[in-house]
Amino acid sequence: MEKGVIGLDFGSLSCRGILMRSADGAILAEEVYPYSHGILESFPDGSKVPDGYVLQDPHDFRDALVEVIRSLLASPQAHDITVTAVGIDATASTVIPVLENFEPLCSLDSFKNCPDAYAIMWKDHRASAEAVILTDALQQSDPAWLAQFGGSIGAEALITKVMHICRNKPGVFSNAYSFMEMGDWLTSLLTGMPTLSKPTLICKNLYRNHVGYPGKEFFEAIDRRLSDIPSKIIPWKADKISMGYPGQYAGKITKGMANKLGLKEITVVTFAQMDGYAGLVGAGVAGSGRLVLTCGTSTGFFMLSKNNEPVHGVCASVRDSMVPGYTGIAAGQASAGDSFAWFVDHALPASYLNEAKEHAMDIHSWLCQCIRNLPGNVPHLLALDWMNGNKSPLNRSDLSSLILGITLDTKPEQIYRAMMEATAFGAKCIIDVIESQGNLISGIIAVGGIAQKNPMLMQIYADVLQKPIEVLQCLQTAALGSAVSAIVAETDGYSRWEDIASRLKRAKTTAFFPDQSKKQLYKELYRQYLELSDYFSNVNPVMAELRTLY
Repeated sequence: MEKGVIGLDFGSLSCRGILMRSADGAILAEEVYPYSHGILESFPDGSKVPDGYVLQDPHDFRDALVEVIRSLLASPQAHDITVTAVGIDATASTVIPVLENFEPLCSLDSFKNCPDAYAIMWKDHRASAEAVILTDALQQSDPAWLAQFGGSIGAEALITKVMHICRNKPGVFSNAYSFMEMGDWLTSLLTGMPTLSKPTLICKNLYRNHVGYPGKEFFEAIDRRLSDIPSKIIPWKADKISMGYPGQYAGKITKGMANKLGLKEITVVTFAQMDGYAGLVGAGVAGSGRLVLTCGTSTGFFMLSKNNEPVHGVCASVRDSMVPGYTGIAAGQASAGDSFAWFVDHALPASYLNEAKEHAMDIHSWLCQCIRNLPGNVPHLLALDWMNGNKSPLNRSDLSSLILGITLDTKPEQIYRAMMEATAFGAKCIIDVIESQGNLISGIIAVGGIAQKNPMLMQIYADVLQKPIEVLQCLQTAALGSAVSAIVAETDGYSRWEDIASRLKRAKTTAFFPDQSKKQLYKELYRQYLELSDYFSNVNPVMAELRTLY
């Protein structure tokens, strides 16, 4: 029997899993399980999810854990494989209020129709006010600490979400035993004990190595109502917690979970990782200089650096957060694929949908074909990529978007092109910020379904960035990264991470090179993009104020 590991990637709408052979990293089987409820629209009593809430049912995550692992083990390729370890990554911060036994709070009859008792999705931005309050407090008390978060705390972080619940939903706050990251919750279900990942604790929850979590006094100074937050974030005694990095041993699977999943009790569990961080490992990056773009509903930017100086304008720049021995730099766009989907679902004439069907093409491919058919003298529009706020470098979830240059002659495909270009301009802005602070990017790798399915978008990125882009031909890059973490943990090889990772197979790539004929056009459009961005983020508050006018 050969050894194998399982890597699981819990994304926004589904869980993707792979079975990997430990000896060479070959992918033997893949499975995808869409969450039954997707993004919640209503509760068991029929009431609708309130505006502004972006929620999920945590029971979907547990179901996916079981179904994906059992399906992988049932595949023909698994018959001669002994699974020795499991690694998990998940969106961050998707926050789950739980009871002491890790059962979700929404499982209780008294909370099954309560919005804040469900999993609060990463892109729920109701904690924007708390993000500002916490940023101001850290700026005054410890600006050096704040610097590792790019200079500001975001509304997506677990800590700001918990602060929001504490201040606005005291009943939920008092009845929850703890508030857990999705990834930590899942690994805790496997091991039967609190299994907490240091990257999520440090990057999303104010934890500091050798110092620990902020005390009661820190939160009382911000708001007296927040004094109990430390006891809710990490309520367990230190000797009852397993805490560490992906690639390190976290525990073994419990007998009950082993029986339910079809695994052996000796199966090793490693600590969870954030999905984008796992994607960097899955893309084969184990050293400094190469940037990984994860192109999905949002876009993540991840790279390793030997430079230990904090990077302003990113989400986090934390040592050992992705690969040991390196500073992991993480940034992001709050909306990419989500924006394209919005346009198709809410702003596209039905005739385009019919034409796509007639040509046996999906609507996004058809729109790209329409763009190719535009005459050369049709002007470009200009948009801001703020459909869900700006994550990096502004960290402003309150901002809204705009599209300029529309006339009575404007066609839908011109708007679609402008939205694709806007994401490329936003990407260039983030990359310029990273490089301007001493982190030279030697190459770009794009991963994810959108990168593989939309070659026009990738060509626009190459043209705007004026850098070649390699698109990795692997859909399950994050799951692949989690599987690598599982191999490292099972072999007790954390100190040999780079050596182990370098021996594993990697997927093929497709290259996109800059079109020099587009260089001047995109240089001018990008200049205008930066002027718009500066004006509407620093001078005129209308893009934020419009979201408050009813």
